Amino acid sequence: MIAKTGRESLDQLLEIVKPLLLKVGISEKQIRIRKGKHHIDILSNAYDWLHELFCSVEYREAQKIRKLCSEKVWEHYDLMEITGLQEQKLWLRAKVALYRRWHQNRPSIFNPDKKRKHAHTKKTN
Repeated sequence: MIAKTGRESLDQLLEIVKPLLLKVGISEKQIRIRKGKHHIDILSNAYDWLHELFCSVEYREAQKIRKLCSEKVWEHYDLMEITGLQEQKLWLRAKVALYRRWHQNRPSIFNPDKKRKHAHTKKTN
């Protein structure tokens, strides 16, 4: 068996957690790896952090609660503006907890690419 590179492993794990992260309100821009080449230590640290998130109580709880109903039922609740059901209350708590966990000590490799201002660029009127 051929060993995967650090980047391939990180990409694979990111694809696994991405659907649930999108459902809790994490922007698609943050659920990707910043462009460019990254040192193996950075990739390894990012993988370890993401794996800890994947194994966390917050992730597992959100995953478990989301599975209480089919995605069609969750979509129906949204479409019909149904609120206040027990599963929705549980989901809201789990969603907030996972959202917060995502933002705790998140490696900078997951930060969105930022446009850099160049010092030599002048403003035109």
